[in-house]
Amino acid sequence: MRVANIQVRKEPYYRRAAIEQGLQRLGYTLTTDRAPKGRESLLVLWNKKRGAEEQWADTWERQGGTVIVMENGYL
Repeated sequence: MRVANIQVRKEPYYRRAAIEQGLQRLGYTLTTDRAPKGRESLLVLWNKKRGAEEQWADTWERQGGTVIVMENGYL
């Protein structure tokens, strides 16, 4: 099952709507589940900060999901 949990802030700076639209075009269903639903499950973060966010990402990967960490490439 192709699901994506997007943990990126809303507009205007982070372009969340574009991220959502792109993943939906690729066949992903957006979810708020905190655990992956298989190998094709994505957790999308903006930066991977120490603490709870880092632990969540590590757990997501251990449970078989994929973590995508986004950032401003021009910075």
